[in-house]
Amino acid sequence: MRKQESGFTLIELIVVIALLGILVAVALPKYIDLTEKAKQAHDEGMLGGLRSATALLYSSNVLYTVTNSIGTYWPTYAQVTNQMTDPVAATNWLYFTNVTYSPTNGTWTALY
Repeated sequence: MRKQESGFTLIELIVVIALLGILVAVALPKYIDLTEKAKQAHDEGMLGGLRSATALLYSSNVLYTVTNSIGTYWPTYAQVTNQMTDPVAATNWLYFTNVTYSPTNGTWTALY
């Protein structure tokens, strides 16, 4: 009677490694896509916060008749970013390449 040895054969190990490779090949592009979407959502949320802060400051300026250097009620870029909870984060863009603010009409624009 022969003693049975425990363990895996070389073929079983190769099959498991091949299956793991296939799973990684399928999951990696999905992970990269999700990280890009997360960066985009971060920047869109930050831009929404800047637009809300702009509207809030505009309303306050109209109420108290405060104008900026060009004579409109729209706040300056510095006033808007200082209104944010974290002013440094307001200029830290992960996905957008160019974010601009126009104090003449209070609009924010962003490019991908």
